Amino acid sequence: QTTSPGWRAAVAIVAVSMALVVGFSRVYLGAHYPSDVMASLLEAVAWSCLCIEVGRYRPDLSGEN
Repeated sequence: QTTSPGWRAAVAIVAVSMALVVGFSRVYLGAHYPSDVMASLLEAVAWSCLCIEVGRYRPDLSGEN
């Protein structure tokens, strides 16, 4: 488990950048409307926030007391 703020920021920046590039390419290639891409990005943000919040309150599963 890595707790370095720099490492987490780098991973977050790469992940967000990839999602934006893929979304842009889908619109550019005519595969989706911009509204489709925006809706999927908003859904991904909502799901990520939910997963982060649930992860904060889950019990420790490592077996260490």
